[in-house]
Amino acid sequence: MRFAVLLIVLSCSLFCHGETLEKLVQDGKLKLEFGIEGEQPYLLKEPVHIWVDIAYHRWFARGTSVTGFNAANLVVISESSFATNFSKSINGETWAIQRWSFTVYPLQTGNLALPAIEVFISVNAENNVIVDGKLSLEPRSLNITEHESLKQLPQWLAAPEYSLSENWQGLKENYKAGDAVTRTIKQSVSDAPAMMLQPPLAESLPGVALYKEQPVVNDSRNRGELKGTRTDTFIYTIEESGYYTLPGYTFYWWDTASATLRTRELESLEINAEAPPAGARQERKKAAFVNYRWLLNLTTVAMLLAILVFIVRRRYLQKRSYTQIKEALFLRQLDQTRYGDALNTLYQLAFEYSKSPSLEKIIQADALEVLSELKQLSLNYSDNGTITQTQGKLLLRSLRSSKKPKAPWKKTIQFPLNPG
Repeated sequence: MRFAVLLIVLSCSLFCHGETLEKLVQDGKLKLEFGIEGEQPYLLKEPVHIWVDIAYHRWFARGTSVTGFNAANLVVISESSFATNFSKSINGETWAIQRWSFTVYPLQTGNLALPAIEVFISVNAENNVIVDGKLSLEPRSLNITEHESLKQLPQWLAAPEYSLSENWQGLKENYKAGDAVTRTIKQSVSDAPAMMLQPPLAESLPGVALYKEQPVVNDSRNRGELKGTRTDTFIYTIEESGYYTLPGYTFYWWDTASATLRTRELESLEINAEAPPAGARQERKKAAFVNYRWLLNLTTVAMLLAILVFIVRRRYLQKRSYTQIKEALFLRQLDQTRYGDALNTLYQLAFEYSKSPSLEKIIQADALEVLSELKQLSLNYSDNGTITQTQGKLLLRSLRSSKKPKAPWKKTIQFPLNPG
């Protein structure tokens, strides 16, 4: 009996050892196919659909997977996290087939080499023996060309559909130093990932500070159709009186559905920031001189307290949230009398708390006088004035109170587990 069991195990071991994926391919029981839709040459930035078929004359055990599909100057998007399963009759026999589909977007013209694709395969062989391993497909290449009408353009994208929109916040008829406007630009494209969308190039202007938020980039699929979106937000803060032009943009779009070059444009914005009355600066200097000694003593105490707070909180700085760090930066800028930087930081905090670029609309009445003094100091209209830590914290508390209250269903309610 032991001899019979040993003979069966030995026979099975020899059989399993002899059956390999290479032998299955050689015997015509396993087939791999690497397909590219369309004909060469392909066009720059336009999608190229590629698929890998694994066909087996029985059925799969643990299935298949494809790895190593990456290359320089090539954006690769997998159409699904799973293979598509179907069957096909070959020579009167039903074969199981798994297909992996990809879409690639070439970013450079010329002969673009695709890497060797590695495929993991696990199949159920004769006598229910599982055979698995990896096979490599031969490298392929794509011949990429570019339309003549696109060669001179600095940036452009290729897609069947493209949309562009913008939104301004903080617009008004009359501006003054310290005011801010927010510009939000949103782009959407179909049959292309969001990384193919071109970012708007925004630069600061003399007399206008620019703050760029991190762009929001997202890809989604609707019934198999890929859609990419990109949202860029810019905050312009007027630092000096004058006449300014915030730039317009021209986006170039190659319409693949009609093979036509199209443009989408955003207009520029003219801003005229008026100067304050001629005598306002002298009046503020006089008022600041009267309180000079009191402000000097209070500033010294505030600086000592700020140093102590800085030493205590330095160990926990990495754990704090973005707004807490910005609040600490704002107070530190007040200590260093960097009032222009402090005002810009205050606008950033206002946008984080209430998504509003206007401080006057969200600052409470008891802090409006401090805000006005900070704006004047940022413009050097008061050489001897200062904003204390107490006043700075008053501004911060006023900003925090502008936060939108949480909905009742989002609030956390704590119940005592052992009352009494």
